Amino acid sequence: MRVDSSRFGAIEVDANAVIRFPRGLIGFPSETHFVLLRRSGESHVGWLQSIHTSHLAFPVVSVDALAVDYPDVPLQELVACSGVAGGADAVAIMAVVTASGAGIQATVNLLSPIVVNADTRTGSQVVLERTRYSTQEPFRIRAKSVPTQREHAPSPSP
Repeated sequence: MRVDSSRFGAIEVDANAVIRFPRGLIGFPSETHFVLLRRSGESHVGWLQSIHTSHLAFPVVSVDALAVDYPDVPLQELVACSGVAGGADAVAIMAVVTASGAGIQATVNLLSPIVVNADTRTGSQVVLERTRYSTQEPFRIRAKSVPTQREHAPSPSP
């Protein structure tokens, strides 16, 4: 299927890649169908692009890539309040990224994550209760795990 994007031009996507948001996203209740686009495989940021509105795309990042202990509410509770069927192991959790301009620290919205069931391609954006996070948390990617010198050292001989 063809998706028109003001950011990326016309893109051909597999119809099975569409993510349905039955209640839309916060502030956009009538926008119920999106695709996740990535500019490159190396980038942590993807774009949740509306398939109906070419100029509506949200930059998003998997919360697994962030340098925070998230979520701070039980994952099962988060999945349950999202209304997305499936267990915690079947969902992906994303946060919307906001970049105000050059020289200004980008932020992520950890108060209202987007939960998507990877199997059913159904999603929901939820507002968390009892969380310490806000809509403007610093956008920091988790450092890659680098083996220490000790891990490279040969095992001592008996």
